[in-house]
Amino acid sequence: MKFCALVSGGKDSIYAVMEAVKNGHELVCCAHLGPPPEVLESNSYMFQSAASSALPILVEECLGVPLIMRRATPERLAVNTNMTYADAVNNDEVEDLFDLLSEVISKYNEVVAISCGALFSNYQRIRVEHVCSRLGLTPLSFLWRIPQHRLLDAMIADGVQAVLVKVAAPGLIPRKHLNRDLGFLRAHFDKLHQKFQFHICGEGGEYESLVVDCPLFKQKLVLDEIEIVFPDGDESNNVDEVGILNVLKCHAQSKEQSAMDISPQHLLSQRIAHSDCTRNKDCTGGDGITVKECKSNTPISHSYFLPEGKLGAGGLLHLSSVYATKRVESKNPGCAEAEAEAAVELCEDKFSL
Repeated sequence: MKFCALVSGGKDSIYAVMEAVKNGHELVCCAHLGPPPEVLESNSYMFQSAASSALPILVEECLGVPLIMRRATPERLAVNTNMTYADAVNNDEVEDLFDLLSEVISKYNEVVAISCGALFSNYQRIRVEHVCSRLGLTPLSFLWRIPQHRLLDAMIADGVQAVLVKVAAPGLIPRKHLNRDLGFLRAHFDKLHQKFQFHICGEGGEYESLVVDCPLFKQKLVLDEIEIVFPDGDESNNVDEVGILNVLKCHAQSKEQSAMDISPQHLLSQRIAHSDCTRNKDCTGGDGITVKECKSNTPISHSYFLPEGKLGAGGLLHLSSVYATKRVESKNPGCAEAEAEAAVELCEDKFSL
């Protein structure tokens, strides 16, 4: 069947597309419901909107299919929170999904099915099926009820590379775990599961993810500029603090280029800046990387996420990651090139690059 994929950009919705294609279905387009205008994340029972800004490039350039994207209606909330959704409620957020899929079939009348990444939430599955039945579409839920440990391991084994874009659980610290790869965090998730009954796939809202590469991607998603946002306004390192990774700038890059270029200057492609800083001046560091000046009345600590690479014996490429930091004691730190250079020096010293 020709289908449209409901995607958030996260591991579940993208892996659901992979499974649909593996089972012989043809992907025509993707659909995404983003947050309302000027809002970073929707307060939704149904839809993930963290890192929504990356979806146009992820879908149209990485997956290589059209994206139908609408903004959530601010006045529509989760009005009917029952475990059934038998009748349409005009001011319920589910009707945004109805409007989105109505637009899909009006533009692509060959679409007869909708894939979604529902795992264990009957609340979400019932509502997607309700909207599909009203529009005469077949729902595809290939991940439904797969045990979470097995599912996450399968995603990683099948080449899904995803990073955390939201954390909201004990044991996950925004500055430490946002933008970290799922494969790197897999063992940590097991520890949290044993200690807190943490849901390995994040079904309890513990985290949300963004896929940066998978076998279906024609190009890899590269996050050029990012910042950590604290919705509750608390920037402490509390283990239970909520943090969101805001993607300010990203691009699609050929996988061949990604595999070949592992120079330290090229690898320094991402920056984490404080959300309360005023970005008012650009400067260009090594390799054309844009770093924006932050001004504050208090000392600022910038953290740079630096993927590390090393060519070992026989040409084997080893990749890992590190957070390199340098404390800025000046009240006006100015251009952040010094901190970027410090991160590169740390990588060069650590791996003898």
